Amino acid sequence: MKKEEKIKTLNDCIGTNLLCRCYFKYDINYFYFYVHSVNDKFLLVQEEDDFITDGYQIRKVSDLKKLKIRDDLCAHINEMIGVTNAVVCPDVDISSWQTIFHSLKKLDKFIIVEDTYNEEFIIGLIEKIGKNFVKIKMFDAEGNWYEKPVKKLYSEITSIIWDNRYSTTWKKYFDLIETPENPEA
Repeated sequence: MKKEEKIKTLNDCIGTNLLCRCYFKYDINYFYFYVHSVNDKFLLVQEEDDFITDGYQIRKVSDLKKLKIRDDLCAHINEMIGVTNAVVCPDVDISSWQTIFHSLKKLDKFIIVEDTYNEEFIIGLIEKIGKNFVKIKMFDAEGNWYEKPVKKLYSEITSIIWDNRYSTTWKKYFDLIETPENPEA
């Protein structure tokens, strides 16, 4: 599938509540997305998984292997049970890596940065936005903050995820529990 075809199909989905099945070079699985925005480099989507929406993602168009608009019973069920009512476009500028991370930093949410090729998963808060990298104040699976932020080159990022069940649950409890980083909880 040519890049122009991919972008046209993605654009056809914007504002329609049509689901798009997307396959990426680095994953054998496919994903279902509601498409909010696309340009020649990035797509901003909202994930649909088994009749719920589960956060937003930004991925690279260049990593997209193939895609197809899904117009079947599952898509119609999503409309009937109100899943499409939760399809809302976030205020995130996808013009460049810098605009993406500046937009996300304003949201003050935990984000997940993935480098699927190197099996890296980074979760935390945006600390610094550079010309060709981002630094994330990261915590581990036990809820312990790393001493130093983790630096990730933009060229290595395969996805950015936020407002999904995983990241919002962590954020909720980090905000409620007193830690050295949050002494007033």
